[in-house]
Amino acid sequence: MELFSLRALADWALPPAGPLLILLLGLLLIRYRLGRWLTVAGGILLYAFSIPLVSHALIAPLQSPFEPPDEGALEAAEAIVVLGAGYRSGAVEFGGETVNDLALVRLRYAAALHHRTGLPVIATGGAAEDREPESRWMAETLEEWGVKAVLQETRARDTRENARYSAELLYEQDAQTILLVTHAH
Repeated sequence: MELFSLRALADWALPPAGPLLILLLGLLLIRYRLGRWLTVAGGILLYAFSIPLVSHALIAPLQSPFEPPDEGALEAAEAIVVLGAGYRSGAVEFGGETVNDLALVRLRYAAALHHRTGLPVIATGGAAEDREPESRWMAETLEEWGVKAVLQETRARDTRENARYSAELLYEQDAQTILLVTHAH
């Protein structure tokens, strides 16, 4: 990971890192009035960003413009693409690994769309070199919920690659209009 890239700078500025840095700076300067103010402000921000009331308020504007598809969108769609959301390791009841809670919500909605439309589902998500692709666990879950047509995109390591490699699969299926299942997270 590049320490001084724009992405790394953004990661350090966003919660929880930003408020944590303010808190730490305040602790370093605690002898001064500014240090005490920074400590209090950093602590309040860190707490505020960790409670659901604030996190939901921050995410709502990102998610609210995207309502569930109407009948016209369902009829026009040719495939369903569901983005991965992560693993849950140590799930011995599922053989060691499975999808995490956020992914389950996405997969449940993708399965509901599939049952309504009969459209094929593309589960997209790769893995680090020493792990199984996330799409494998996603497809397994979808199949448990009765989804018959699951295509797996196994190479993607981030959302940009999800789009690129899913587009290749969609092109092979001659599908141009999709229903995308994801979160504002």
